[in-house]
Amino acid sequence: MFQKKAQILKWWGKVFLIALLIVFIIRAFFIQSYTVSSSQMETALLRGDRVLVNKVSYGIRMPMTLLSIPFTFDTFLGFKSYSDLVQLGYHRLFSKMVDRNDVVLFNNPLESDKPLDKRSLYLSRCVAVAGDTIIVKGSDFYLNGIKSVSSPDLLQSFRFERSSRDTILAVVNSLKISPRDISMDSLSVYSTLSRYEVFLINQKLPDSLQLKLNVQEVLSYDLIIPASGMTITLTEFNRPLYNQIINDEVGETVKIEDLKSYTFLYNYYWFLSDNADDAIDSRSLGFISERNIIGKASVIWYSSSDEDGSRWNRLFSCVK
Repeated sequence: MFQKKAQILKWWGKVFLIALLIVFIIRAFFIQSYTVSSSQMETALLRGDRVLVNKVSYGIRMPMTLLSIPFTFDTFLGFKSYSDLVQLGYHRLFSKMVDRNDVVLFNNPLESDKPLDKRSLYLSRCVAVAGDTIIVKGSDFYLNGIKSVSSPDLLQSFRFERSSRDTILAVVNSLKISPRDISMDSLSVYSTLSRYEVFLINQKLPDSLQLKLNVQEVLSYDLIIPASGMTITLTEFNRPLYNQIINDEVGETVKIEDLKSYTFLYNYYWFLSDNADDAIDSRSLGFISERNIIGKASVIWYSSSDEDGSRWNRLFSCVK
């Protein structure tokens, strides 16, 4: 009797270990769940969405930090969950380029004190790929010389006259739109809304009461996105722009100020989040290397919030 129970326990132990191994392999190489913890991708993704990240979309990035506690990221019970004593280089099987407009999970390129696959995770939208030229003039975005139409889900700060507050809020309520981050000064009311929401609101307002984009700072820049094998001439104007990624590729042993030209080793991307006022993307992180790319956010498998509880209408919906 005792021997039979021991055999049953041994069998279930094997089943458990095999199941654990299968789950570990799937999570490490194929699919990873990620919880959206900020509003930077609203309204395409909401805070509290759980999304499945397809790690095969751009090729399988092989693990680099081998000494790590399974099913943990960078900490476990308040302690570091990995050792960087054994590190493998960057390798990706069946490598593919990221497509423009994809929502992508990637590692923070600036955390150079951590192993690449243990750096913080961010989710943002790819707007330019290796070899593209982008020009930003205020709220206008040009890709390869062509003005790009922003996503209807793009969140921006809009303003309207304080004297028309009651009229406009009545229209907003009638459309069942929830204004975000409302603030006021002596003349104007400010709120964060999507382009589509503003379109609906303005359709019901006379020209004199139309909501206007609140451009507090005119941000302008002109960038060429580095591609693998691309050689650029370094000047006093573009050297600071590429300084970080050259250091990342060749290390700080090379004096960049002595280089007259440089040939890039990897492809890079430029990410801009839908909610421009609450975003950590390429505007603060710079170029995102292919080495930092983890996978494509594909499906929302669950969604909840402290205020609304479970959002059943978002279950198993595609990430747009």
